[in-house]
Amino acid sequence: MLQKSVKSTGCLVRIGQIAVSILVLVALGLFIGASSQQSAAARDRETYVSSNNLVTVDGVEMHIRCEGTGNPTVVFESGAGTPYLNWREIQEAISQDVRTCVYDRQNIGWSAYTGETPNAVARTLHTLLENAGESAPYVLVGHSLGGVYVRQYAATYPDDVVGMVLIDSSHEQQQVRLPQAYTTWAAGAQQPTLDICRLLAPTGILRILNMGAQSTQFAEGTPVYEEEIAIFNQSHFCAGVGADLAGIESLNASTAPAALGDLPLVVLTADVRQADNPEAFPADFSLEMLQQADRVWLELQEELAGLSTNSDWIVVEDATHYIHLDQPQVVIAAIRDILTQVTVR
Repeated sequence: MLQKSVKSTGCLVRIGQIAVSILVLVALGLFIGASSQQSAAARDRETYVSSNNLVTVDGVEMHIRCEGTGNPTVVFESGAGTPYLNWREIQEAISQDVRTCVYDRQNIGWSAYTGETPNAVARTLHTLLENAGESAPYVLVGHSLGGVYVRQYAATYPDDVVGMVLIDSSHEQQQVRLPQAYTTWAAGAQQPTLDICRLLAPTGILRILNMGAQSTQFAEGTPVYEEEIAIFNQSHFCAGVGADLAGIESLNASTAPAALGDLPLVVLTADVRQADNPEAFPADFSLEMLQQADRVWLELQEELAGLSTNSDWIVVEDATHYIHLDQPQVVIAAIRDILTQVTVR
């Protein structure tokens, strides 16, 4: 019995030693991976970001790129969790006509990560443009949640804004008017993936697995393909997206969006319906509920078009929520339509 006990104890000791060795190797691997990740992320920033495009606002470094000459300046506001690269094709086209500016909100793209949900986006953008040496008048172009932010800007700085384009824009009341099950699902659908990504990104595992190439919306070989992967590979990417997406929770206002008077306005709405793609939703979502969501969304879009007495509402065929990626020429034409109406100061 004593001999068996001694052998058992020795076996347990060896198992413990092996377990400790494995933990040490794992910890060492994570440390090496994290160090490599920090070095690679720094190299990416050096490759893609110029100090001329970094401007400090309230102590936070923000990324902005302005091109072209002429008034008014067209300023682009991205949807939730989306970096400036989504506007690249459209900015290149419009910059042939006038001055244009694209930027990344705090937490997103090449702007600094703060971990805080966007707050006072209109004021921050106003200060960013001033600090970057840009000046009104502005034509504001907002996609999705960015549509809410540009309307807030127009309400806060009405003398700065001479025209607006809304691209499948969010509505201040959408969270309370769309079916509750739909908004609850939409709010949490990406959270598990973001949580895993947030934990793994600083270790360099996502970079090693080249997950950025699987998440990019751009085809390999396009000018922004490698840069979007580099943005995805930043350690704070998923945490930043999560913080930015939290801004959607504010879309439960009891009051309607502020009127825009006779401001030149084009509202672009995606033709693709949720009810046309039921397999993308949970199995317990009925077709009737998805059809209701589609009806409410069109009502909200029509209301946005009604904010101005000088507006056009266009339902864009063969376009998803990202109209500016699916049908960029439609967006370019809408911006140029606004520019023809604007009286240059």
